[in-house]
Amino acid sequence: MSIGGPKGSINHMFLLRALQRGGLTMKDINFVLVSHPEAPKAFAAKAIDIAYTLEPFTTRAREMGVAVIMAPTVDLAPKGIQTAILMMNTNFMRQKRSIAQAWMNAFLKGVSDYNGALTQGVKKEEFFNIVAKYTKLDLAVVRKVGLPFFDPKGRLNEESTLEQLDYLYEEGVLKKKIASINEIVDYSLLPK
Repeated sequence: MSIGGPKGSINHMFLLRALQRGGLTMKDINFVLVSHPEAPKAFAAKAIDIAYTLEPFTTRAREMGVAVIMAPTVDLAPKGIQTAILMMNTNFMRQKRSIAQAWMNAFLKGVSDYNGALTQGVKKEEFFNIVAKYTKLDLAVVRKVGLPFFDPKGRLNEESTLEQLDYLYEEGVLKKKIASINEIVDYSLLPK
């Protein structure tokens, strides 16, 4: 059995978790290093049997008729997954605080519009058109892909973030174990 995906990433962490659930380890599979964009082509070329990948590549592989979704990530992480983190230059945040705050306020307004489109249907077609325009994805694909959740207050999924940091420490990617989210996160620009 050949399983493809990136190594040393959150996706690899979830692949390990899925294998453990089935009583397997990395020694039981043929792991093929495959980037997310390469996954549909790797399926088509029969280079892999299974992949741990993400949108829009899952939808693309499905539409090509070369793969089906076996299990959504939510099965492995029912409390959600922190897939991206917003970062700001420390000096910029300290020296240009009012600009940093204005930017964060605008970002959170965008999050509100995003969540409104996805959860309440507010300007949903306009939202899909904007996503299609700036991602260069076909509008039909944008309508089908699973889109990520954004916390309305801009906060992280701290449990997921710490779990990933533990994994990265265990893999030797991080040299220091992070014990508390407060060691790496500054929420001072967010609403109280």
